[in-house]
Parts: sequence; C-alpha cells; structure tokens
Amino acid sequence: MGTTVRPRRVLVVALAVGALLAVTLGLGVFHVGPGEAVVVQRGGGVRLFLPGWHWRLPLGGATLRVPTEPVAAAQPVAVQTREGAVLRLQLEGRFALDPARAQQWFRVAGWRPFLDGVFALAQGSLATALQGGGGGALLGEAAAEQLARRVRDELEAAGARVEGLHVQVPQEENPVAAALARSEAVKLAQETTRRLLVVGWDAADWQLINPLLRAGRMPNLARLVAHGARGFLRPDPPLLSPLIWTTFATGKRVSEHGITDFLMVDAAGKRVPISSDYRKVHALWTALSALGKRTDVIGWWATWPAEPILGRMVTERVAYQLFGLEGGSSNDGKVHPPELWPRIEKMIVRADDITYQEARRFIDISQAEFNEAWDSLPPDRRQENRINHLRKVLAATRTYQAIALDFLADPADLSLFYFEGTDTIGHLFAQFLPPRMPKVSEEDVRRFGRAMPEYYVWMDELLGQLLAKLRPEDSVMILSDHGFYTGELRPDSDPFDWTTGAPQWHREVGMIVVSGGGVAKTDLGEVTMYDVTPTILALLGLPVPRDLPGKVLTAVLPQDLRDRPIARIASFEALPRVKPAAIQRSAAADRERMQELAALGYISPGVIEGERPGPGPKAPSPAETPPPATAPPSSSMQVTQLGNLAASLRKEGRLEEAKAKYLEAIELAPTYFAAYQGLAGIFSTQGNHEQAFHYLATGLTRSPQMPAAAFPAMVEQAAKCGRLEEAAEVLQRLERFRGGEAAYHAAWGRLHQGKHEAVRAIEAFRRALAIDPVEGGALQGLVEVLRQQGREEEAKDTLRAAFAAAGNSLDALNAVTAVALAAGWAELAEPLLAKVLANDPGNAGVLFNLGVCQAELGKNREAEASLRQCIARSPNDPSAYYNLGMVLGVQGRVDEAIQAFTKALQLGLNTAQLHIGLARAYFFKRDYAATVAALKRALAVEPTNQEATKLLELLRQHGLDPASPAP
Repeated sequence: MGTTVRPRRVLVVALAVGALLAVTLGLGVFHVGPGEAVVVQRGGGVRLFLPGWHWRLPLGGATLRVPTEPVAAAQPVAVQTREGAVLRLQLEGRFALDPARAQQWFRVAGWRPFLDGVFALAQGSLATALQGGGGGALLGEAAAEQLARRVRDELEAAGARVEGLHVQVPQEENPVAAALARSEAVKLAQETTRRLLVVGWDAADWQLINPLLRAGRMPNLARLVAHGARGFLRPDPPLLSPLIWTTFATGKRVSEHGITDFLMVDAAGKRVPISSDYRKVHALWTALSALGKRTDVIGWWATWPAEPILGRMVTERVAYQLFGLEGGSSNDGKVHPPELWPRIEKMIVRADDITYQEARRFIDISQAEFNEAWDSLPPDRRQENRINHLRKVLAATRTYQAIALDFLADPADLSLFYFEGTDTIGHLFAQFLPPRMPKVSEEDVRRFGRAMPEYYVWMDELLGQLLAKLRPEDSVMILSDHGFYTGELRPDSDPFDWTTGAPQWHREVGMIVVSGGGVAKTDLGEVTMYDVTPTILALLGLPVPRDLPGKVLTAVLPQDLRDRPIARIASFEALPRVKPAAIQRSAAADRERMQELAALGYISPGVIEGERPGPGPKAPSPAETPPPATAPPSSSMQVTQLGNLAASLRKEGRLEEAKAKYLEAIELAPTYFAAYQGLAGIFSTQGNHEQAFHYLATGLTRSPQMPAAAFPAMVEQAAKCGRLEEAAEVLQRLERFRGGEAAYHAAWGRLHQGKHEAVRAIEAFRRALAIDPVEGGALQGLVEVLRQQGREEEAKDTLRAAFAAAGNSLDALNAVTAVALAAGWAELAEPLLAKVLANDPGNAGVLFNLGVCQAELGKNREAEASLRQCIARSPNDPSAYYNLGMVLGVQGRVDEAIQAFTKALQLGLNTAQLHIGLARAYFFKRDYAATVAALKRALAVEPTNQEATKLLELLRQHGLDPASPAP
C-alpha cells in the first residue's frame, strides 16, 4: 500500500507547483496600450515596456504608466517672488515622456507619476526665474511667454516632450503684483496738459484725398497737413478692419491680441459678431484707465460689450441698428457708463431719417427712385440696395459725429473716434468713379460717380467741427487702416459682392496725419500699423511698453517731449484690467450686424441663419469626395479666425505655427479652401513639393470655393515631384464641376507641357484663353511652348494681345506682366509695372516684380531699391530677400548677398537656386567648405539639378574635398 501513496503525493505537489506557476505566469502578463509605456523601477535605473503584451516576474519592482504621446494637462502653481509675494500661475500644455530618455527623466524628476514630475520641475523652474525680477514686471504677456520658454527648455532637457506650453498669470489672483506694476508705471508718466484726438477714417486713401486737397475741397485736413506730419501707413495682411483697428488700439500683433475675424463662435457653437471679450490684451482705454487717464471711445471695432473704463465708451453696436429691427432700444452693453445710454439714444439718427435732399448731395437719382428703393424691400433686406445702404452710412456718420461733438464739450485725455463710412462708401460706389470701368454703364457713372469724393469732402467738414472744439495745445491724429482702389486701374470684382471678394479692393497702404500741439511739419514716409500705439502713448507723456513691436515716431513729438527720454516699462499686461460684465447677446442685434457685414462683402450671406449661400460652382457629391477620416474637434474659434491667424503667423515668418493653425482649420471644416492654399504655399516655399501638391489636390476635390488658380498651381507642384498622372486624375474627376473655367484648361495645358506633348498643350492653352484672354497660367504656358518651337514672334504677339485685352484691369495687368517677366521680356514688362505702381503705390507684389524686371534689364541699383522697398512693406517675404541677394551678388557685394540669402533661408525658403546662390557667394569668398555644403543642400532639395551637379564636379576636379556631409 505504501508504494501506491507516494506517486499521488508527487502528483499533488506537481499540480500545486503547476498551478502556482500558472498563477505566477498569469500575474506577470500585462498589456501596454498605444501612446503609453510601463516603467519598472529596477535597482538604480528603470526598464521601459512599450505598447504590446509583456511578461515580468510579479513583485519585480514598482511600476508606473507614462504617456509617450502628448496628453493635455493643466495645474495651478504658486511661487514666491524675490519681494516675498506669492504669485499664482496657471500652467497648461501637452506632455509626454521621450522613451529614449526615460533614465534621464526619472533621475531628474524622481520616482513619481509622470505629470506630478512635470509640474514639480515646472514649479522649481518658475521659482528660480521669479527670483530675478519683481512680480509686477512678470505679469506681462511677453514675460509669461519667456517663462513658458524657460520651463519648456528645462522639461525637454530632463527628457520630456512638450507641446503648446502656456504660463498664464491670472490678474484677478495676483492683485498685489498688479498694484505694484501700476505704481511703477504711474511714476514713469510725464505730466503734460496736452490732449490727443485720434480720428479713424476706415480705408481713407491719399490717392483720392490728394486731388481733393489740390482742388481746395478738404481745407481742414489741408491745414493739418500744412502744419504737421503726414505719411503712409503700412498694415499687415489680412486687410480686415477688426484686426487692424485692434492693433492700433493695442500695439500688438493679431497672434497676440486675439481679434482674428469679423465673426467668432459662441459657447453654443453659433457664429456671432466678434466682441471685446475675445481681446486677450490691454487696449489704450484699459491701460490709460489703470494709469488714471480718461479715455473716450466712439464706434471703435470690437468694443462691444463696453468695458468699464475711466471715461466713456460708445461701442460699434450703437449706430448700425438703424433699419427698424428689434434689439436696438436698450443699452445691453452698448455704452459705458450704463447711465449714459438715454443721452446717447437721443442722438441716434436712423436710416429712415435721411431725406432725399441729403442723399442727393452724393448720388444723382430722382425722388421716385429714392422712395422705391426703400419701399421695395423689407426692413431686414434694405441694406441689399446701395441707395438704402447709403442712407444707413449717412445716418451712422451723423450719429457718431453728434456723440463726438457732445463728448468734446468735456474732453478726455485721449479721444478715439472711429468712422466706418469712408470704407463703406468705397464698397458701395468705387466702381462708378471715372474713368468708367468696362462693366459699368455711363448712366451709372453719372448717377453714382460723385458719391465717394463727395463723402470725403463731407468728412472734412465734420473734421472741421471736431477741430473747433480743441485747444491750441492739443494734438490730433488721423488714421486709416488701409487704402481703397480708386485710380485708373481697379480690380475686376464688384466691391459690393461678397462672392467676388470685396477685400480685393483694399490697397495695402493707409494714411496717417499728426498735427497740432507743437507737432513739427515733416514727411513721415512709411510707418507701420504697430507704430501708432507707441506714438499715442509718447504724445500723452506715458511710458511705452517694451513688448510692443512698433516704435515711437519721434519726428512728430513736440519739443517738450522730444527733449526728454521716452520712459519704458516691460508691459501693460501687468496693469489691472476690469473685464466687462457678462451681457446676454441679442439674436436680433447679432443678425443685423452680420447682415451689414454680408452687405459689405466681408462675410458670406450663407453664414446668416435662414439665408441661402450665394452663387458658386457645385461641389462634387459625397460619393466622389469622401469625407475626412478625422472628426472635427470642438473649438472656440471658427475656421476663418484660424485662417486669419495662420496668415498672420505666416506673415511673421512663424511657418510651423501657421501650418498648425491651417491644419486645425481643416479638421474643423474640411472644405475651407484658404487652409489648403496656405499649407501648399508654405510647403512650396520650403521645397516640399510633394506636400504642396497634396494640399492643392485635396483642396480642389473637397472645396468648390478653391480659387481657379489652384488648378495650374497643382499641376506645377505635381511636375516637380513626379506626380503628373495623379494630377490628371484630379482634373478628370473635376471636369463636370469646373470644366468651364479658364484655369481648368490652363492646368491641362501645363500637364501636357510637362509630358512634352506640345500640340495638346497648345490646344488646352488656347481653350483657356478663349474663355479668359488674360488667364495667367495659360498665357505663360502658351508663350513657353511657342518659344520652345522657335515661334518667338507668335509668342510675343500672344502677349501683346493679352496686354490689349487687359485694358485698365489691375488684376489682368498684374497677371500679364508676370508672364512677360517669366518669359524674360523685361523690356515689355517694365513700363506696365511702372503704370501699375503709379496707380497702386506701395504694392509689395508690384515692387517685387519691378525689382526682378529691373535686375533682368541690368538696372541693378534700381532693382535693389525696388526690392528693398518691397521688403520694407513685406519684411518676411523670403523670395524678396533671395532676389535682393542675387542683385547684391552681381554688384560684388558678397557679404551683403550672403546676409540676404541667409535671411531667405531663415524665413523658410528652401530651393535649389537659393542654395546655389549661397554656394557662388561662398566660392567668391574662397570658403570652399561652405560652398560644397551649400551645393549638397541644393541637391538634397533637387537631386537632378544640373547646375549644382556641374559645380560640385568642378570643385572635385580642382582637388577640393566634398566628402563631409552637408549641414
């Protein structure tokens, strides 16, 4: 019997051991999900397990799960300043562990949950930084960005990945530091009895004003110019009023102040007009209030709801509800202080108060036509008729003028009065100015041709009334945010029609006049929109923040201010600022403001609830254009806000940030054409033609609003990255939707040209030119193919016919001169460019083309001057720096050429020709290593570039060593 028991004991033990082993094995199995890792503490180090199934011995050391893809996190952080005050900060961003540097991270941050380590290291970094300066100085936005950079650098050095890091300094939680900042700023203010009146004339343009001055029809402005300073004001695109007037009021870039469009998205996801609570920084009226100075504000963009300031504020919501709609009879945040409303309401002039005799001054129509325009439309559509809209413009102007005169009876230290009518009148009537445009009848020129100049004359009369209220020691500044095309050459589009792009009528140059109170007579030349705020502050004897990108126009300062150094502070963002009380938005008021914007061409009527979108090409069906795989994210910004912000960032040279905003816009609205255009432009600049082609092709297939010029541009990018067959597929898919457009056929011509099919290319180009005789892509392609076949005179005749067809169309002349330049016929292009420039002084694109043209003609000094003027107006245009470098190189100014080429490189230009230009300059300096490196970079961008290949081979033949890799 003993022999039968022992095996059972062995079996039981084996089973027990097996069960224990199975449990042990089971307990040791674990799974790591995507975007994370499991870290196991082992001795003095750590072991990392990446996504997948793993096994380890149970109880084999402490574990932590950490993100390897960025996760969003936010946390308040309290740190002590050197004065002993506690500063409360808010830190937020997206954080992840760099798996390759896990050992480094836990050695620095200690063994703790990853985000705990992030905020512990951040707190230590901030505490060290704040020991170096007072709490008040650190409240500013620029200082907060500096702190964020410091924290990000230290976290990344420790082994973390960081995205979108922000350090916020909530003012309401830091009253002691804010009070300290106010005290420091007040001490720096210089006592002056001078008051300043700033009058904003939206879109006022010297081109229209100068003839009126010469004719003696604007005597009040003439007097200011005769005794003061005048100049041209250069804004940054996009040329949209809310953006630029907010920059005038803050001194900050669009990417900083936060007013990025006419509309925003409210908490319910509905598009509504932009409001003051979207502004992220101090404006003049809030900063001056903190400094004890009174400010009066009338009609300024994006001031509703009115902020509680030391002074009076009448927002842009007062004088546009003039067609008898609901929502206009109560304050609702329209003015500050609220008790001012009954007084303001009595001064409001309504559109139906404007009589025929008043309107007759501006337009030549009968009483019957005047009445018919009003009676034929319901109140919510009356602004669709330009005669009715004129009545509204006149009513709004009279309203704000009455309020301004009332305020000047008890003037503030700074008065900011804005009049929109100078822009609106252009959108309504600029196309009727003489000389007659081809699409305008002689009868309409007679009826409406005097409206715009006569309105300017009236504005001068109103200016005289304001000036009569000032003392001799007071100063006045007249501003416009941009100009308006009124000369012989004007755009083809109707400035009253949103579908054709009303902002195309905005010239990229405004006006500025400063006079009175000891301001010296001077010519300011060109100033930037960022120079306005610092100059206003200096005229008032107030300190100027260092975080403003503009400069003080010292030439306008009276002698008493010029004799003393300008006081400086770190930032206004440290000053206390009281936010407006929460206001319940009026749906009726919002709707009417949006109807106003739509009537002016700034937004599509389709965004207004209940209205149909305007005409446009039909989009491909969902079956032909599949929706994007990603769902739109929740966002507090609408797509046009993101697009405008991206355009501003691109203008600043911040290309990667611009890309991110364009991509965010596409996720939010996959048919948003401007984002595809913007991304393609950036990638093309960077030499990434594959991505440029991708975004143009995607934009064309997803968005029926994609501009026609994107068709040939897509094919050109496809040719550069070897994807012509895919481009052909895109064109075939879109034939029945957009096959009637000239640019569509131009794209086919470009495609055949790229495949060396000359006959088919010529046929396609001629089809395009039959639709539009000045279509730039078709014209350039046809000229190129004809010249390749030796048909030089026929090519020139083609171009001459296009010049004749262009007439006085600004757009057409620009397109045709660009073709002449590309063909190398600079002698044909130069006189036309000069003509365009005479009608549009300061146009950066025209100056660029003129510079290139002059360089081709060997007029290097003239070319340099034109390109430098272009850069002055568009300081982040890399192509302008490249061409300047070429011109300087030809003149033997090699060091200057290298500087220009390097600047182009820094601004994102990455073409083979740029690197070859650098190589030639370095070769001239006998820096052969740099020459070789530049040629290798050229070949990295364009491996088949023959010029770079030959130059590199030439260097080899002379015994130079090209073996080291290009940097």
